[in-house]
Amino acid sequence: MEYGIYFRGGLRGMLTLEREGLYYRLSARSEEPGPGVWRLWACFGTESRLVGVCFPQTGGLHLEKRVSRHSWAILPDCFVLGREEEGFRPWRGILEGVEVADAMLREEGASGQTLAVFAPPEGAVPLAEYISLMREGELDGRPCLLLALPDGLPELPIEETPIPETPDVAPAPESVPDENLCAELPPEEAIPAEAAPEPAPAEDGV
Repeated sequence: MEYGIYFRGGLRGMLTLEREGLYYRLSARSEEPGPGVWRLWACFGTESRLVGVCFPQTGGLHLEKRVSRHSWAILPDCFVLGREEEGFRPWRGILEGVEVADAMLREEGASGQTLAVFAPPEGAVPLAEYISLMREGELDGRPCLLLALPDGLPELPIEETPIPETPDVAPAPESVPDENLCAELPPEEAIPAEAAPEPAPAEDGV
């Protein structure tokens, strides 16, 4: 199985994972983001676990390790390079269908987790619809937005759609039947037929 290794939202290397009896053997190779001690983290859902410290060698960072299959009841979604800052661990994943490519998570005990979201270079912020619920912060020398996750993503406030006002229109007057029209018309008088002309009197001697 092959996995990507990410740093600040970008793909930096690859990791192969093979079953070996009761263990997984992993072999990781990635670019070195800069000087310093770099650790590799495995991301599971809304959790990240430390895999180990990467060693600089020719061509970048390397890590070879065996991990108990019992400790990984489910396989990771991906792997992330980074440092732990103020209890925040590097993380990358999907929250309720929203991809979060560059973030860090901190466990808050019974109160859930806190998610620190970094803006990618183009300036778009993942989970932009939740900005109104975030507060500004700074981690690893970078500005971020902090979102409390007591139990998954918080519910967004429901925006009430105003009902459009309808102008006051006077109701049309009801049509009242005209009593004169409804009165019974008088029966038509019989028109006598034209009287037939009387015959002319006969002349004498005819």
